[in-house]
Amino acid sequence: MNQQTTALRNTFTVLFFVFFAVAMLGGLFWANLLYVQRSSASTEFLPLWVGANNLLLEGVTPYGEFTTYEIQKMVYGRVAGPGELPLRVNIPLPLFLLFLPFGAVGDMELARAAWMVILEIGLVLLVVFSLRLAQWRAHPLWMFFLVLFGAFWAASVESLLAASMTILLAVFLLGAMLALRASLDELTGMLLAFSFFNLEMGGLLLLFLLAWITLNGRWRIWAGLLMTLTLLVGVAFIIDSEWVWGFARAVWLNWHASMTPTTFSLFTGWFPGLGERMAWGLAFVVLLLLMVETGQAFRRGNLQWAWLACLAAAATPLVGLPVKQDGLVFLVPAFLLAASVFSQRWAVVGGWVGLFSLLAAFGASWTFSHWDVESGFLWLSLLAVALLYWVRWWVTRPARLWADQVATGKTVPY
Repeated sequence: MNQQTTALRNTFTVLFFVFFAVAMLGGLFWANLLYVQRSSASTEFLPLWVGANNLLLEGVTPYGEFTTYEIQKMVYGRVAGPGELPLRVNIPLPLFLLFLPFGAVGDMELARAAWMVILEIGLVLLVVFSLRLAQWRAHPLWMFFLVLFGAFWAASVESLLAASMTILLAVFLLGAMLALRASLDELTGMLLAFSFFNLEMGGLLLLFLLAWITLNGRWRIWAGLLMTLTLLVGVAFIIDSEWVWGFARAVWLNWHASMTPTTFSLFTGWFPGLGERMAWGLAFVVLLLLMVETGQAFRRGNLQWAWLACLAAAATPLVGLPVKQDGLVFLVPAFLLAASVFSQRWAVVGGWVGLFSLLAAFGASWTFSHWDVESGFLWLSLLAVALLYWVRWWVTRPARLWADQVATGKTVPY
């Protein structure tokens, strides 16, 4: 009788959670649809949807003039003129295939609302993965606040409303790091293979991970990466044997017409005489710093390795690549790791310091966004780097001192 009661209780528990999950996802979809119906077309999502829809229904390459004209007509009502974004699909076809299910949805608004549900789940995963990498078992109240920070930070909101794929890229890279730490090499390689669609924001972190994998001889990860890419590239060539040229041309045209600020454009505007040289100098210093830190972190503990990965992501806007506002979601892991170290090293005081640092980053992000400060990405990136170096000493210490254990009430080392 007790076994039957337990089985019945477990069944009702599972049904409750399934019903709750379905209701939650349905509510998110409905809210997203209401927003989409009242907003203009997303220049991030629209090219992907039109390209996928044309490829599925018409068999037309997403990089061709026909698809480009349709996208421009939906946004501008005509062909894009000088000084306007060409809005070409610039994701390589092997990874663009992952977007085809949304292209199968005939209504763009429904597809965008469903895509936003995926991104909302991604924002939650972004926070969870960041905390796992920081080795922080946060209190439920802290956890609630951290999820709010990750989901409602200005860059996160703008990325979500624009239906940008940057959130998904961050989840893939952080998921690969967790899989690597768990010695799930094939899964790590597969996730890294899915992370090649936006090298402007994820390229530096991806390069760091590939270098670390090579230096540590984790060849099974390379095998998983190459097998996944080979399969995807093979399917892409079957669908469109000339996609490489079309993709390269789209990337060049989008890059040439980009109005996204960089450190080069900022420094040249501030200091016309030496601005470009200063931007090159900053990029050189950042890359040299990352090389030195990588050498010191080689074969060190998981926390220092995660710290270095966060540094690579936070320093990416400083090397001169175009930085969109939505790309700053990559700073979230850095802020959460710094808050984690503050909270775990300084007990009550550290918790307040961590909270203040997150509130400062949150407020600064919305201030820059509200006033449309072109250089906002630079200051937020510098703030993230400064916080990471503030906690570096505690991260790199091999063992905790007795005084630290008394201060926090913990005796377990990192």
